Amino acid sequence: MNPELVRNLWVELTPRRILAALFVLGSVFALAWASMQADDRALARAALWAYYLIVLLWGPRQAALTLADEVADRTWDTQRMSALGPWQMAWGKLAGGTSFVWFCAGIALVIWAVMEPMRPVELGRHLLGGVAAMLAAFLVTLLQLRRRRSRTRLRSWTGAVVGTLIGFLISPVGVDVAGTAFTEPGLRVAWYGMSFAADRFVLVSQLLFTLWLLLGVYRTMRAELQKPTWPWAWTAFTLYLCAYVTGFVVAADPLAAPDSTGLWPLATAATALFCFYVGLFADRKDGIRYHWLVASLKSGDHARALRLTPIWLPGLAIAAVALGLVAGFVRLAPDAAYPFLNLLHGMGSMSADIAGEMEEFAGSPGRWALAVLFFLLRDLMIVLWANFSPRARMPDLAAFLYLWVLYHVLPSLVAMTVGVWALGLVLPWTAGLGWIAVLAPALQAAAMGGFAWWRWRSLAPRQA
Repeated sequence: MNPELVRNLWVELTPRRILAALFVLGSVFALAWASMQADDRALARAALWAYYLIVLLWGPRQAALTLADEVADRTWDTQRMSALGPWQMAWGKLAGGTSFVWFCAGIALVIWAVMEPMRPVELGRHLLGGVAAMLAAFLVTLLQLRRRRSRTRLRSWTGAVVGTLIGFLISPVGVDVAGTAFTEPGLRVAWYGMSFAADRFVLVSQLLFTLWLLLGVYRTMRAELQKPTWPWAWTAFTLYLCAYVTGFVVAADPLAAPDSTGLWPLATAATALFCFYVGLFADRKDGIRYHWLVASLKSGDHARALRLTPIWLPGLAIAAVALGLVAGFVRLAPDAAYPFLNLLHGMGSMSADIAGEMEEFAGSPGRWALAVLFFLLRDLMIVLWANFSPRARMPDLAAFLYLWVLYHVLPSLVAMTVGVWALGLVLPWTAGLGWIAVLAPALQAAAMGGFAWWRWRSLAPRQA
């Protein structure tokens, strides 16, 4: 049996903790049962709230602390040198470290299922919501663990918050808050022109997303244990997510506008850009590692170069191909482009002035796609420049603040002082500027590339 799992089970499932959980939960449910004369759903509602409070608040926090406490106690380096493989280490820590959480959540779920019988599909969705929340918290904490300049407390809270958010979004609670009742019988979902039962489609989507999280945990643990790792997992997930999101747009494309064709490349591009930025901030951007990558390419050691390849590099290629699809296949009426341009620009506050941009985009999507690509390269150089500083404590946070100012504060200042026509200098906004809107981000990307290259060269080992 997995020794890491056994060790965590002995730590978590002690007789004292089990008796305490039975006493606390029993008291709460007894109080709810006593109030059922006034409200016949009181016990079921109490069990529902107890289950989701446990798996969405306590569970992610416990999953994050499973690793953070090891680092704080200085025992993680010793465990890394043990004979356990990445899979044994990952599921032993995750399953064992959250075993007491699932013991309490299981009691609440059983009472809830007894009081309000549910279909297996609905039960599976509730379970997967909790599993995904804890997997996400564990994955984010493991990613933060690989950053030498991060702090233990920040790692645990960051993982807990992200896990709670993801679990809430994909669980039935988040769907109900959004106002979409996917559990109603007879509701159908259109995807790539095919029709599926909504509840089963959502369940399969949850299951696949949970499996992707599990794969991410395994791959990240493998890299943390210094095992050879190629960046194919994030690339595969990016392609999967692009295909998944595009399927909904393909199904709804005929309803977008009577004279519009090819709406799907915009959805593909938006998803690819999102995955690129997530991979860029999640990856460990080590300047010395990039020197090893260049040295491996020069020496012809392609296997080692693949192992050293950052995950954002294939994401950049996918984003470039997606923007190429926008340039080659999009033929839209101006009104059909409005929601996607609003999404990609982040220009919700300037919706009254976007009419000119929609007309310009409908006439020349290639120019707009090229401007987006150059802004993408500029952002990449900013993040790398911030991470190549040897004295920066939180370079990713600093780079995120720089990008927030560049995309939200600076455009507002330009629009108010110079005019909306000048937004193409700071945003992928091609209306009124033509090719100047492409040249401006190209110059910015070149300048930031020079700064990043100069700082990266300063990290190179010098010969005596």
